[in-house]
Amino acid sequence: MQLSDRLEKIVSLIDAGNRLLDVGCDHGYLAIEAVRRGIVPRAICSDVRKGPLDRAKAHVAEAGLTDKIKLRLTDGLDGLVPDEAETLVIAGMGGMLMMSILEKAFQDPGNGIHGLRQMVLEPQSDLPSFREMIDRTSFRIRDEFLVLDRGKYYFIFDLCPGEKEETKGQDPFFSLPLLQRRDPVYRDYLEKEYRKNQDIIRKLTDESTVTALNRCQALKEENKKIREVIDKCYR
Repeated sequence: MQLSDRLEKIVSLIDAGNRLLDVGCDHGYLAIEAVRRGIVPRAICSDVRKGPLDRAKAHVAEAGLTDKIKLRLTDGLDGLVPDEAETLVIAGMGGMLMMSILEKAFQDPGNGIHGLRQMVLEPQSDLPSFREMIDRTSFRIRDEFLVLDRGKYYFIFDLCPGEKEETKGQDPFFSLPLLQRRDPVYRDYLEKEYRKNQDIIRKLTDESTVTALNRCQALKEENKKIREVIDKCYR
């Protein structure tokens, strides 16, 4: 099977030899490919909805991997016991929902999240809040990637336990790893965000409500930061 560029990147980041838990597995393709390629010896596909899990079950059977991939109907990380998996993948989910799943698991001392060696996470919204949430956990950002897939940008976080780097004064709006690499896709993303903000500012110019004025000012400040970062890191 051919994975999308987004899923292909996620599979490539999974640490070899780890057992995998894919939360919100949808069709199950990611776990199937990780096992088929020999990256992971075993995997668990979980989803809160029966429909997607049934589809994943059928795909796992078609791939002849029912002995290596378990299917689990559960909400988030509920039921994950210690030493059941080393790598967690959550992809294609809104940032706030993903944060609630992770924070709930971290608050449970008996949840297997505390024994994970790696998390590969792809939140599709609320990135600044997501980066701040990571800072409050026992995990650190080992690296961050940006994939442009079918016209949409996807941020992918590779996390591991360990001592964090000093982040005081760092703006969570920006990705430090991508800026340090001068990632060209990230520059395109920032330029696009800048233009999008400019369009909104122009549309708000004729409005005189307090909400519109505050929104306009916030976008101008955001664009100022974006332009300063681009000029500094990509000159």
